Amino acid sequence: ADLARQVAETQGLQADVAADGWSQPYIAAVCFTSYIFACIGLLLCWSIARRYFGSRLSAVATLLAWLATPLIFYSVIAPPWSHATSLMTVTLFIWYWLRTRRQEGRSLREWVALGLLGGLMMLVREQDVLFLALPGIEALVAVFDWWRSRSRVWLSRAIPMIGST
Repeated sequence: ADLARQVAETQGLQADVAADGWSQPYIAAVCFTSYIFACIGLLLCWSIARRYFGSRLSAVATLLAWLATPLIFYSVIAPPWSHATSLMTVTLFIWYWLRTRRQEGRSLREWVALGLLGGLMMLVREQDVLFLALPGIEALVAVFDWWRSRSRVWLSRAIPMIGST
C-alpha cells in the first residue's frame, strides 16, 4: 500500500491517503495478505494430510477444519488479526519438520532452517512456541539413542576387559 502511494506521488498523482499505516489502503493490504496466508496455510494442511490419507479425504478434512473452526472467522471476517498468519507459519513449520524427518536424521542446514521457521512462527504469535516440542522431543530421543548406543559400545569393550582381570 505504501509503495503504491509513493509511486502515485512520483507520477504527480495526488494521493489523499495518510501514510500512517491505518488508512484504508493499508488495512486492505493487510486483509488481503492475511487471506493469502490463510490459503497457503490450508494448502499446507492439505499437503500434510495427503501424505497420510490421500488427496480426496485430505481435501474434505481441510475444508471441514476451515469451516468448523474459528479460522474462517479470522481469515474472512476479521483478517487483520494474526490467526491466519499463525496458521501459515505453524503449518509451514510442521510441513518442513515432517518433510525433513528421516531415519538418518537432518543435516545441519535443515536444523538451521527448522530453527528459523520456528523463530518466524514465534514472532507471529508467542504461544506457537509449543509447536517447537515436536522437533525438541525428536532431538531428545535422538540424543538418548546416541547415548544408549555409545553406552553399549563402551560396555561391549569394558566387559571383556573386566573379565580378563
